[in-house]
Amino acid sequence: KVTGPIVEGKNQGPWFYFYEDGRKEGECHFVDGKGLYTGLYPNGVVQTKGPIENDKRVGTWELYEQDGVLSGYYKPLYQDKELEKQINTLVARSKLPPIITNRRNGGGPKYFQSKLGEYKSMIIQANPLLMFLGSLPAGLEFYNQERLGHEISFEGIRNPFFTADTEVQDGLRYQRGYAVAIRQKFYNPTRFGMWYLAQNIKYTSLNHFVNVSTPISPATASELKFEYGLLIGCRLMSKNDGNGFTIDAFTGYNIGYRKIKIDDGFDTNFESLNNKKFSGTFQIGLNFGYSISFDRK
Repeated sequence: KVTGPIVEGKNQGPWFYFYEDGRKEGECHFVDGKGLYTGLYPNGVVQTKGPIENDKRVGTWELYEQDGVLSGYYKPLYQDKELEKQINTLVARSKLPPIITNRRNGGGPKYFQSKLGEYKSMIIQANPLLMFLGSLPAGLEFYNQERLGHEISFEGIRNPFFTADTEVQDGLRYQRGYAVAIRQKFYNPTRFGMWYLAQNIKYTSLNHFVNVSTPISPATASELKFEYGLLIGCRLMSKNDGNGFTIDAFTGYNIGYRKIKIDDGFDTNFESLNNKKFSGTFQIGLNFGYSISFDRK
C-alpha cells in the first residue's frame, strides 16, 4: 500500500503509495514529516496536489480532472469544533465565496451544475421486438452529471413490418415512414431505478397507402407532424459506475401540428385517417440498451 522511510518518528525522504492492483496512487518527498503530495489516477494522470504535515493534509489542495485540467481547490478540515466555528465566523464576516470551486459550475439551479467524479456515459438502445407492432425504435443518449440525459431517437415505421407492399390486401391501409425526436431527461435516482421527467420535440414523416384496382396504385396520403411532448419514465441500469446493460420504459403525450395531403380522387380510401391540423398522440416506449462509460468515478 505504501513504502517509505521513517527517521526519528517522522516521514523522511521519498514515499510511494499504491492502488490494490500495484499501480502507483501517489508520491511525496518528506523532510522532517513535511512534504508535497501528488496523487494519481489509475492511468497515471495527476489527480491531486497538496501539502502533508504530520500525516495530515494541510493548506490548500488542487484537484485535477482526468484530462489534466485543473478543476478546483479545497482545504481539509479535521474534526475540530472550535476551529470549525472560528472559520465559519471568519467566512461569514468576510463574505468570501465557498472554498471549493469548479470551473464548470455556472449560474442557475444546483441541479444543472456538474460535480467532480460524476459518472458519464453514452447509451445505445433499441427494441427489435416492436417490429412485430410496426416500428423499429433506436436511440443514442448522452448521460451526464448523474441527473441529465440528452437523447436523439429515431423510429423506423413500417406497418405491417414484414409484409411487402404488393402483398398487402387491397383496400387495407398500411404505413411507411419515420420519426425523429430530441429528448431532454431529468433523472431522479431512487431505490427502484432512475425515474425521470422528460420533454421532447418530435418530427414524423409518414405515408399511408392503400392498394387499389386502378391504373394508379397504390393510393397515397402523406402526413407530416411537428410535436412537443412531456414524458415520464424509468431507467434501470446494471451498473451506475461503469459499462452495463440498461432498460428504459416511458410514456407520455405529444401535441402539435399535422399536415395531410391525399392523392386526388382517393379521399374515400382514407376516410378513417385523422386529418385534423391539431395533433395529439400518446407515446409509449420500451428500449433495451448498453451504457458505455466515458470514465469511472
